[in-house]
Amino acid sequence: MPTLIYIHIPKTAGTAMRNFLHPHFVPEEVYQVGESKQYRKGLVELPQAQQDSLKLVFGHICFGWHELLTQDCIYTTLLRNPVERIVSLYYYIRSSGNHYLHKETEGMRLYDFVTSKISMTMDNGMVRQLCQDEDFMKIPYADMKLPFGSLNYNHLNEAKLNLELYFPIVGTVEQLPDYMSLLCKTMGWDIATIPVENKVPHPPIEHIDAKTLTAIEDIVQLDMELYKFTERLANEKAASLLGGE
Repeated sequence: MPTLIYIHIPKTAGTAMRNFLHPHFVPEEVYQVGESKQYRKGLVELPQAQQDSLKLVFGHICFGWHELLTQDCIYTTLLRNPVERIVSLYYYIRSSGNHYLHKETEGMRLYDFVTSKISMTMDNGMVRQLCQDEDFMKIPYADMKLPFGSLNYNHLNEAKLNLELYFPIVGTVEQLPDYMSLLCKTMGWDIATIPVENKVPHPPIEHIDAKTLTAIEDIVQLDMELYKFTERLANEKAASLLGGE
């Protein structure tokens, strides 16, 4: 089985997926990526035998990490409705005292947060992580290649192509049971369900004022197109793999 690379996009059930995936491997087979470029350097510098033994690479990373390894790799990830993702991110940050943006967002309303440009993951963050033109890191983002607002349809098309070619397992949070079926079937595991963790209550989208909603939609236009594309793609991949059952 090729090495599985899981791209954890913030607020897409990544914590639950990490807790589900890790026990399927022995610790020596897992490379958990933290929030530093040293982890990328560390993967490259692993002894070849250690690299070859890896079965799972997991973290807030961008597409392209397969190029750091010599063995065959496949990717997987979950996407989420982009408006829901941004709203969830805001309420998660405000409810988590240990989040790196908690103090910086103190006193911010949702609209203030959305228009602050305080986090690159708000700016079509799903396209950012999947297009292979970005390095995803936390603030101060001194090393970010793509400035806030600079993503375009070329990046969107790159992300779509990557999903088609390199992600035999892909899905959305809104269709999580279907994704889990596809994942487990592909990996040869028993079909399982997972609880969504780090879930923070927030007002329904229809209760968000028009001004704030428009501000969110403005910074996730490409993500919304990628999300709708992924819904269709996930259905096609599931039909192809599971259709005969």
